[in-house]
Formats: sequence, structure tokens, C-alpha cells
Amino acid sequence: MGGSLALALGAAEGRPDEIIVVNPALFVDSPFAPLLPVLRHVVRTIPSIGGDIAHPDRDECAYERTPVAPLATFHRALKTLRDDLWKVDRPVTAMISGEDNVVGPRTLRVLRSDLPQPPRIVALRRSRHVATLDFDAHTIAEAVLESARTGAAVPFPSETGE
Repeated sequence: MGGSLALALGAAEGRPDEIIVVNPALFVDSPFAPLLPVLRHVVRTIPSIGGDIAHPDRDECAYERTPVAPLATFHRALKTLRDDLWKVDRPVTAMISGEDNVVGPRTLRVLRSDLPQPPRIVALRRSRHVATLDFDAHTIAEAVLESARTGAAVPFPSETGE
């Protein structure tokens, strides 16, 4: 959810200079997602999707169950976010795991097609969804520190008058 929130901030007024996301969700990748508005009135919780980590010695400490009503709200909010991606006029770095059991590959396709400028992609080859706790955590930390140290955000032409 954090990557989705960061992208939503990028579409809002008072945007950050740069957006760095790790395995952001633009979809609830489940065949039941379209049914969530109805299911929320029938099923209170579902098994958690937490713990998608490749490193055998790491644990996310996720809840055992996920409430359906907030998931339905998140599903609806992601549709709004997808519709607003054109407003994200700041540089985006997307760190994407090669094997993510939570966020499917269509999110990256949509980021590439719907953002005004193509995102910089950092491949996290050894990690799953919770990459900040996984094998590639150092890659994520290095990329964020480098961005902060160098001011890696490059202005878009609309900001420079070109």
C-alpha cells in the first residue's frame, strides 16, 4: 500500500520532488476483486497475504487475516489512482521484484504506459513483495540514499520552461 500512497501523493497538489516506490500496487490482483463491494457485506476477513519474503530468516510479522471492507475501499481507490497517473509529473523510480506474489506484472505495464514520463526501473532480482525486508534491502537503501545525496530528481521540461 505504501507505493500506492506515494503515487497518489505524486498526483496531488503539493507534490514531492521525486517518488520512489517499492512494488507498488495499482490493482488488487485477485479474481474476486470485482466482487469486493458485495463480498464486504458477506465475508468479514480473508487469510492474510503477508509474509511474501524470499529470505528464510526474515518475517514481516503481518496480521493473520485481512478485513474485506478496507480491501474493497483500497480496490476502489486504486481505480482512482490509475485514472490520475497522468498527473504524476515528477520523476518516479519503481523498484520491482521479479517474483512478487502480491502485485502482478500489469502494474509495471500501467506505470510504463500511463505515467507522463517513463519510470526508472530498479530490478530486485532476489526479493519478493516485501523487498525492504528481503535479500535486496541493501539495493533499495542504496538507491534511496543516492537520490537524497545527489538530488537525483531531474526536473521535467514543464518545470524548466523547455
